[in-house]
Amino acid sequence: MESDAGLVQVTNFRGGLAVDNDLDHAERHSDEAVDLKLIFKEFIEHFRVRNDHLYMAMLRGNLAAGIYFVEVEMSHLQQFSGALFDALHTYPTKALPLFEHAVWELAQEQRLLPPLGRQNSIQVQIYWSIPPTSLRLLAQASVARLVCVSGIVVKVSACHARCVRAAIQCTSCSSKTFINGGRSIDLPPNCLENGGRGPGAGPAGPGGGGQRRCRPNPYTLLPMECEYEDQQIIKIQELPEDVPTGELPRHVTVVVDRYLVDRVSPGSRVQIAGIVSVQEKRGGIENGSKGGSKGSRSAAGLRAQYLRCVGLMYITARDGGAAVQSVNQNFSSRVRSQSRMAWQVEEESTFQRFAEQGDVYDRLAQSIDPAIFGLQDQKKAIVCLLFGGTRKKQGSNYLRGDMNVLFIGDPSTAKSQLLKFTEKVAPIGIYTSGKGSSAAGLTASVISRGKGDFV
Repeated sequence: MESDAGLVQVTNFRGGLAVDNDLDHAERHSDEAVDLKLIFKEFIEHFRVRNDHLYMAMLRGNLAAGIYFVEVEMSHLQQFSGALFDALHTYPTKALPLFEHAVWELAQEQRLLPPLGRQNSIQVQIYWSIPPTSLRLLAQASVARLVCVSGIVVKVSACHARCVRAAIQCTSCSSKTFINGGRSIDLPPNCLENGGRGPGAGPAGPGGGGQRRCRPNPYTLLPMECEYEDQQIIKIQELPEDVPTGELPRHVTVVVDRYLVDRVSPGSRVQIAGIVSVQEKRGGIENGSKGGSKGSRSAAGLRAQYLRCVGLMYITARDGGAAVQSVNQNFSSRVRSQSRMAWQVEEESTFQRFAEQGDVYDRLAQSIDPAIFGLQDQKKAIVCLLFGGTRKKQGSNYLRGDMNVLFIGDPSTAKSQLLKFTEKVAPIGIYTSGKGSSAAGLTASVISRGKGDFV
C-alpha cells in the first residue's frame, strides 16, 4: 500500500542538526522493518485456531476468488506477537505498508498471485472488537495512532478513483517513468531519464555540439496508464446514547479505500478502526492574509482531523447488548447495516403462534411505546411506517412503497417520544431535530383533483 504522504502530516519535535549516527539510526530502522515483515509472514502462515490455519486459508480463498485482501483480528495478532501489535497500534502508517508487502511476498512464494500482479496490491484490514473511543476524545495526541471509534453513518460520497502510481512522460525526449500518486501529483521539474539532456547528448560543455536539453517542467501525466484504487468519503455521527444531555452530536470524516468502499449506507451503526490523520483546514482565518515577507515560504498550521479507515465493522444487537460484526461476513456491494438473519425453528414457531392469535394490527399498535397511553391512530400509523408498503404502478407512474408520517399537535403530547421510540425500533434510522433537519425534508405535495380543487 502506497503511503499517502501529504494527507498525513505528523509533527516531529525532536528535530535538529544532522549527527554522525544518522546512518546507524537508518540501518536500525531498516532491520526493524525486516523483522516485522518476517514475523508477520510467520503469523499469516502459521497462526492456527483449533488446528485450522485461519489466515492462510483466508488468503488462498480470497486470491482464488479475485479478492485481494486479508482481514486480521487484533486479538490474534496480540496473542502471536506483542511486537506486531505494538508496532501496528503505535506506528500504523509505517507498519501497515510493511504488513501488506509481507503478505504480497508470501503470496508470491506460494504462487497464489497471477504473473502480472502488481506489488503491494493485497490490502490488510483490521478487525478490532474493543470498547470504542468517544469521538470527543480524539485529541491531538492521537494523531498518527490507531484508534477505534463508533457512530452512525450520516453521509456517504460517491466512489471515485484515486491515483496511487502515476505514469508520466517527458515531452522532450519521450521517456516514461512512474511516480507515487496521492491527493495531488507533483511532477518533477527536470527530466529524470537523462538528467535534463536529450537523447544522444554528450557531456555538458562548450565542446558538446549538437546537444538538445530537455526543457524545464517537461513531464505530462498519462491518465490511461496510471494505476488507481477506489476511495470513498463517509461521515459518521456520535451514537444517540453517547451524546451528553443538552449537547449536539459530534461528527468526523472517514476515508475508506479499496475493498472497504461501498460497504455501508446512511443509517448504519458502525465501529471503525482507523488512523487519526490531519489535513490542511480550508477556510481558516489565515487564508487570504498577506503576512510574511515577499518570497518567504510558509505552511498552513491549521489542520482538520479525519480518520483513515483500516477496518470496518457493524454494530449489531445480541442478547440484550451490542456486538460487532465484520463487514466481510456478508460480502456485497450493497450490504445493509443488519446481517442476513437465519431464523431458528423456535422463532418461526413463535411467529406462527402470534399470527394465529389474530388482531395482529391492533396488537402491534399496542406494542408501540406502551408507556404512552392512548394515541392508537398515531401508533397504527407508526406500524405502517415501520413495515412499509408495496411499490405499485398507476398508469405510467410508479408509486413508491415507503411511507412518511407527519404529526402535528400541541406541545408535550408525546410526539418526540414516539419519534425516539421509532428510531430505536427501526433497523436503520437516525433521530434528528432542530439544526439537524433541513427545509428540503419538510415539504408537502399539492395534487390537483380537477375542477379547481387541490389536496
